[in-house]
Amino acid sequence: MTTIIFGFVCSIALLSDGNMFSQFSVADFPEQQADLYLEGIDQVRGWFQSSLLTAVALNEKPPYKNLFIHGFTVDENGYKMSKSQGNVFDPVVVTDGGLDLKKEPAYGADVLRWWVAGHASNHTNITVGNSIIASMAEQVHKIRLMLRFLLGAVYDFQPASDSIPVSNMSAFDQYMLHLLLEHSKQVQKEYQSYSYNRVVLQTNSFVATEVSALYCHSIKDRLYCEHRDGWLRRSCQTVLYHILDVCCRTLAPILPFLVDEVFLHHPSHVKERFNVFHTVGFGDCVHWRNADVVGIMQAALEVRNVFNSNRGEVNPRELDVLLFATGELYSRFKCLQAEDVSSYSTLCEMLQTSHTRLTSHPASVPEDSAAVLQGTCELTVAESSHVEKFTLVITPSLMYLCERCRMFTASNQGDLCQRCSQSV
Repeated sequence: MTTIIFGFVCSIALLSDGNMFSQFSVADFPEQQADLYLEGIDQVRGWFQSSLLTAVALNEKPPYKNLFIHGFTVDENGYKMSKSQGNVFDPVVVTDGGLDLKKEPAYGADVLRWWVAGHASNHTNITVGNSIIASMAEQVHKIRLMLRFLLGAVYDFQPASDSIPVSNMSAFDQYMLHLLLEHSKQVQKEYQSYSYNRVVLQTNSFVATEVSALYCHSIKDRLYCEHRDGWLRRSCQTVLYHILDVCCRTLAPILPFLVDEVFLHHPSHVKERFNVFHTVGFGDCVHWRNADVVGIMQAALEVRNVFNSNRGEVNPRELDVLLFATGELYSRFKCLQAEDVSSYSTLCEMLQTSHTRLTSHPASVPEDSAAVLQGTCELTVAESSHVEKFTLVITPSLMYLCERCRMFTASNQGDLCQRCSQSV
């Protein structure tokens, strides 16, 4: 059991004087040692020091294993809070709202906890103000939207019967599990060092970049349009299930009410009450680490960056892409698209195009409307790095819009594509 002692709480609970409390507790409980002492920076020469000196004198060991020294709360301009200056910030107003809810809305306890975690670095003062709290509320809202999407995505998914083994997944799915494992390990490391502000930064970055902008945006086609029990759909659902589970466990210490609400509606636990706070571990798996897949996906992400930065405002679904590469780079791309031309490969999924043609032979570009882009990828083979070039030829799609999947893969106007015709 972890023992955390808050100086001001213990002083009030036992004796009014902090020094007398520390002497009393050390003398009365010589075998006990707190895992953590938590107090303000003003107690470095106060309660921390007196407790340490007394314990060493009586028991020849310190009364605590670790110290966490926090700063003081100041306003947005860095000034100390004072009633005379009118800059005092009431936590109750943050959670429950003020007299005018339009000016002082009720954000709830989770937003207050997110603000504390996001600013609680060791020794430094903590700034607070209306704009800061509003920013924290926006961050929590984005996390909530992500969790809501994940809940909806796994509504018909039962992990015991529907999960796809990692070895059978696409490279994109394996890559996302690798990123999820790295995220989980990094968050655990920050928790262990009490770097809660870094937990917040790491979570915001992971949710916005890897989860929302990259993975969830890319896999919507197979999530919504593939056959309900098809392995492509179940594969991405398996990944989404693990993202939801790991993110909830890493967020639970800071956003307990939001995480508890998620598990109240989790389809895998709706029949029996599941409490994430009664579980052990963060839900990650060491088998998700895959350095080979990382190398393949980094090359594909470079192609994606070149494509997205040059296509302008055009809907990528209206485009076809020819990708030309040679050597090791072509071999890596071949792992993402076995066919010469595909509409449903991992390359297509990442570029969001209707068709992607992969070739190792230079192709002529007869169309006047074609755009030709050049790019490079840095590859690491046998611990040595080198740069290889690739070429993208972008042309308007020549097929018709499928009314179901909204890709230009239908043979005739008004018809469904072959994949959708088989799925409905």
